[in-house]
Amino acid sequence: MQELETNWQRTVSVWWLLAWRTFLGGWIIALVLGFAIGEVGAALGLPFQPVALFATIVAWLAALAWGLVVVRMALKKHFNEFRLALVKNS
Repeated sequence: MQELETNWQRTVSVWWLLAWRTFLGGWIIALVLGFAIGEVGAALGLPFQPVALFATIVAWLAALAWGLVVVRMALKKHFNEFRLALVKNS
């Protein structure tokens, strides 16, 4: 296995994949969960502030979990001239 030099072009490629997928996916998950929790809270007649706090916490936790999924995606992705690999230290 040939190890490639870590240059800025490769670094930006990996960063961009992590950044946009994490941001977009996290935003969509947070939006859907926040809306769903807000609707359920309103239907049950619960006060807005506790429901909003709960929705915020759940959305953040879900977005963090999504971040792990994105890292796994990055580890499986084949970039133009490289892929990320986990190699055991000798």
